[in-house]
Amino acid sequence: MGFGEIGVELIGSRVTIRLKEATGGFRDIVGILETLTSLQKSDGTVATFNPSEIAIWRKIEAPTLKAGQGAPYSLRIREMELIADASWESAEKATLGDWLLRADGKFTYRANSVLPTGAVPWGEPGSDLDAALISVIDFYRSRNLKPIFQVPLPLYEELDRKLESDGWQAGVTMNYMIADLEESYAVNDNYRESTQPSSEWLAVQADEGTLPIMERTSARYGLIENNGAITAVGRAGLVKDWCVLARIFVPENLRGKGYAKSLMSGLLDSARRAGATKALLQVDSENAPAIALYEKFGFRTHHQGRFRILEKTLPLISECC
Repeated sequence: MGFGEIGVELIGSRVTIRLKEATGGFRDIVGILETLTSLQKSDGTVATFNPSEIAIWRKIEAPTLKAGQGAPYSLRIREMELIADASWESAEKATLGDWLLRADGKFTYRANSVLPTGAVPWGEPGSDLDAALISVIDFYRSRNLKPIFQVPLPLYEELDRKLESDGWQAGVTMNYMIADLEESYAVNDNYRESTQPSSEWLAVQADEGTLPIMERTSARYGLIENNGAITAVGRAGLVKDWCVLARIFVPENLRGKGYAKSLMSGLLDSARRAGATKALLQVDSENAPAIALYEKFGFRTHHQGRFRILEKTLPLISECC
């Protein structure tokens, strides 16, 4: 197909064009196509050409960045935290500087915690640190929730130490594991999925209370069925080119039978077909069997995150000042 036939569709794209010289040689020009006869080069100058002189041309595709690549470590941590947040949307969000305050009223920590996203060491709360912490405490107490921080590590180690010294207790520490999706996965015939969780799917982990959270993000809900019984369930949230795995679960009496492996294969294959190229999950850093399973699918730990919970809180500002 000639350049003139599809050139209009290429305007705004980066292209390389080889032009025939009148002397019999060739010259190459590379840049952003502005019109069917000109392109802007990387130095800002504009090169013009006659389409009849084109010997060959090619659109330069932007490279597909692999999981955990393409930006400084701190920015990659921030990206993954925000991707994970977008896959599990809380009902209410507020900001305190670059702290993201999330509240939903359900049992899930992630949807009811503060996520720092700004520069180290504190994540830029936009005010004095102690004053910001008091504001956080009031925010959650006024909603009858425990104040909780989700602290990305090692990025905010100083904040984590500050919270510990102020009496915030350590909850679970999670590994953030990432992987690039493969071209195909061996999907078990017993794998089933839907775009909405069924009542049976929800009942396996008593997830009925989190249904509103789940419904806020596009996702695939997979299960493994054996002799009419559900033996494994899991969720793959779809955000941009990421697949975020969550709620992976096999009843304790059915573990060690390969059901989790079959479920993972089905979820990752479904996400790949939906357009995802990378996967992310959060797992308890002490859950060695789960980590070993995920590593078999190419997952590797990128960073960690720790929940900090304030069991004993200060009075509300309105009560003391």
